[in-house]
Amino acid sequence: MTTIAPLFGTSSPAQTGAAPPASPPANATALSSDFETFLKMLTVQMQNQDPLNPIDSTEYAMQLATFSSVEQQVLTNDLLRQMMGGQGAQLLDAARLIGQQVALAGPVPFQGAAVQMWASPQVGASRAELVVRDITGTEVARQAVAPDQGLLEWNGRTSTGQQAMAGNYSMTVEAWAGDVPLPPQPAQAYATVTELRDSALGVQVVTQTGAVAALSTVTAIRQAG
Repeated sequence: MTTIAPLFGTSSPAQTGAAPPASPPANATALSSDFETFLKMLTVQMQNQDPLNPIDSTEYAMQLATFSSVEQQVLTNDLLRQMMGGQGAQLLDAARLIGQQVALAGPVPFQGAAVQMWASPQVGASRAELVVRDITGTEVARQAVAPDQGLLEWNGRTSTGQQAMAGNYSMTVEAWAGDVPLPPQPAQAYATVTELRDSALGVQVVTQTGAVAALSTVTAIRQAG
């Protein structure tokens, strides 16, 4: 019986007569070359087998399965190597955020329950207020907060004492040093992270409310629940 010599990683484009593509990775080119060599050798083996003692078809199947398994393992290793480098490493490191609550800037969804937010403390302020506006920019609520208070909460009541309607609201902390107004600080609402994305703009965080923001904009993290 004719046997097939080890194929993996032993051939080259010069041996197979195939010119390597310019763009694929070196490992992908080598795998393609090896597979062509494998098929050629398998064909020669079939043509030159003893007709009185033919090779069992299961042996061919085992050889094909073995080559396919090695090919997939090499490609998997290449993918993991790419993910572990550069932005992929940042994505893997940020995976711990999934299921956690993070503070992100942007519209704050209100569904009837009190909303917790985070805002940078106003250094040098003598007084501060949390201002709530609806999607049209109309002020619906204003409440006093401590200038050095980072964690804030809006109970969902408007300035007239009524329950606010469900929807998205913008939150801003306005502060004053005496009578001098200071730059307003946007309040960031907590939301649970459900997904991380590796995009052309960098690693992005996706929350259960559908908000998408750059990982770099996360200013606070806390355990969900």
